[in-house]
Amino acid sequence: MSKRRSIVFYLLISIVIIVLVGLSLFSYFISYQKSKYRLPTAITPVSVIEVSSENYLGAVSSSGFVRSQSTGTLALVNSGKVASINFKPGQSVKKGDVILSLDVASAQATLAGQRASLNALKLNYDGLAAAYKEGGASQYEVQSALSSYNAQLATVRATEQTIQLSQIVAPFDGVVGTISPSIGDVVTSGTTLVTVIPSKATDAQNSYFLNLGLSPSFTKEINVGNTVKAYNQEGVEVATGTVTGVDSTISTTTGLSQVRVSFPENANLADGEFIKVSVSTNPVANQITIPDVAVTYSLYGQMVYRLDPLTDAEKESLASTGQSSANVYRATQIYITANDRVNGVVLVTKGLDVGNIIVTNFNNILDGSLVSIAKGYGVGVPTTYKLPVAAQETTN
Repeated sequence: MSKRRSIVFYLLISIVIIVLVGLSLFSYFISYQKSKYRLPTAITPVSVIEVSSENYLGAVSSSGFVRSQSTGTLALVNSGKVASINFKPGQSVKKGDVILSLDVASAQATLAGQRASLNALKLNYDGLAAAYKEGGASQYEVQSALSSYNAQLATVRATEQTIQLSQIVAPFDGVVGTISPSIGDVVTSGTTLVTVIPSKATDAQNSYFLNLGLSPSFTKEINVGNTVKAYNQEGVEVATGTVTGVDSTISTTTGLSQVRVSFPENANLADGEFIKVSVSTNPVANQITIPDVAVTYSLYGQMVYRLDPLTDAEKESLASTGQSSANVYRATQIYITANDRVNGVVLVTKGLDVGNIIVTNFNNILDGSLVSIAKGYGVGVPTTYKLPVAAQETTN
C-alpha cells in the first residue's frame, strides 16, 4: 500500500513539472512572436524654429478716414430734434447752403408773436413821437415807448439768432463728407454732426491727418515721431507719415485713447478716403518673438511644444525596434506668458529661453510625442526666424 502511494506521489510531481515547463515554453513562444511582429514607435516629422531674441520694432494696425486740415467739422450751438437733412454724403454744396436743420416750429411761432408785438410797439412809438412834436405827449412818454420798442427788437433778434443757430450751413464750396444723425434724432450742442470736404482745387494746399482710437496698452508704446505707413484697401502703400500727437486720456465712452498721425507727403491721398495704417511702436531690447502659428490657445493659457532630448529609456525603446534615435526628440507642452500679439507675432515674456527649439506646425502630436525635425520653414512662418542646424536645408 505504501509502495502504491509513493508511485502516485511521484506521478503527480512529474505532471506538475511537465505543466510548468509547458507554460514556460508557451510564454516564451508568445513573447518571441510579439517581439517578432512588434510595431515601431511612431515618430512624427515637425517644422521648428530656434528661439532667439532681438531688438523688436513692432507695429499697431488700425484704419480710418483721412482728412485735410481744412476739412470743415460742423456742430450746432443748440440742442434739439433734427427736422430736415438737405444733402447726402458725397453731394456738392455751395457756401451758405443749409445742410441740416433742427425742429424750430415752436421758436418760429414765438418769433411770429414777438414780431406782431414789435409792430404794435413801433406804431405806438411813432404815434407818441408825432404827438410830442405837436405838444400832445410828454418827452417821458416818448422815451418810455422807445425803450419798450428797443427791448422787443432785441428779443426778436435773439429769437432769430436761435433759429439761425439751429442750422448747419456750408462754410465753403465743397463736398459733404459725413452726416452723423438721421431725421428725428435728438442731438446735443457741440457734437460734431457734419463734415464738409473742401473742393479739389484746394486739396493740394492741405496737409492730411487721421485720428486713431487705440487701446491704452498700445498708446503707451507709441511716441510722437514714430513712423506711420498708409495703405489703400488693396493693401498698396500710398503714403508715409509720422505720429504728431498722443493723448493717453481714456475715453469714458469708447475706452480708447487718441493718436493723431499726419501725412506731409500726400500726393496719393484724397480727402475722405478710407485707409489702413501701420503705426510703428517703440523698440524693445532683447525681446523673444515667436510666430502666432506656434502657439496653442486654450482655457488654461497659451502653450507651445518644446523639443527636449530623449531619455535613456526612450533611446533603448527605439533601439529595441531597430529605430535610430538620431534627430529624434520628445515634444513637451509648456505654458508661456506673452505681453501681446501684433500682426502674427507673439511677444513672449516668460516660459521660453533663447536656444529652445519649438514646433511651429504641430498636427497629430501630443504632450510627450516623439518627433523628428523636418527641413525648412513651416506653413505661415516668416523666413526671418532662425532655424536650428537640423532644419536647415543644405545647398549644393
